[in-house]
Amino acid sequence: MVQSWPESVALHDAIIDRLASPEGRVRAEDAISTAAALCGESCIDATGEVDVKTLTILDPSKLFMAERQRTLPTIHPGQYVFSAAVNVFLSGDVAELDAMPPKCVFGVLRDQLRGAGYARADFPEVAKIFSRLARTIDPTNPVMWGRVPLSVPKENRPSIMPLQAAYELRGLVETLAAKMHTGKAEDRFARLALCAYTLAKVLESVRDAIDPKVALTLAFETTNGMAKMAPVPDGAFDDAEDHRYSIGKGIIAFAPSPAPPPRPTLLARLARLFGAA
Repeated sequence: MVQSWPESVALHDAIIDRLASPEGRVRAEDAISTAAALCGESCIDATGEVDVKTLTILDPSKLFMAERQRTLPTIHPGQYVFSAAVNVFLSGDVAELDAMPPKCVFGVLRDQLRGAGYARADFPEVAKIFSRLARTIDPTNPVMWGRVPLSVPKENRPSIMPLQAAYELRGLVETLAAKMHTGKAEDRFARLALCAYTLAKVLESVRDAIDPKVALTLAFETTNGMAKMAPVPDGAFDDAEDHRYSIGKGIIAFAPSPAPPPRPTLLARLARLFGAA
């Protein structure tokens, strides 16, 4: 069983409620993608190089565009931006899963999920996750704005735009992470720990609803992609009915998500979640 805190359980439940259909069903791929999106943004926040709430570059010397290998003076939402520090929080800056430290995102998933119905053979090769993103991102393709290139089958692609999920749930993540603060130096990583353990808990919840290899590939690819995608700053969409944001001469947009349905009883939720009978 995945280790949890009241805050990670609360975030897990908020994700499920947000995605539930009127009948109470939740698509496993959307739950994984949403939790992974939060995890990826938490990696950006942990580096201290970008303020995710304002999209201000705090340390311009360390950010670069992969295709140009040059530092960036400014960034815009949805732009892929690479930083060596992000990989430290993702994988301990190593590509072999078994060599990763326990206090990185992929290390948490490895350690927590082995006792939650996932086998070592179910995990993807992290080196391929990293290299595939660098090869396949296409900043000129507007269809891919806010989305991560995925290798999972088409029927397993999420319908949720991860950039939107991270934006809409940021306030809740910050509130819950604040409750985990202990007054110690590592407090700035509370958000990272919260999101990593929430993603593990979501993967535990959907274990019987999706092929485990597909589930883990989707989780690793989305987390990696979102950890290298500039977030949407707070207040970008002040009008809830018109989620458009101007970047230079272009317009980016996503539709506002509906409010989550009322919570059914616990037994009804368990009966309906992830297509259970």
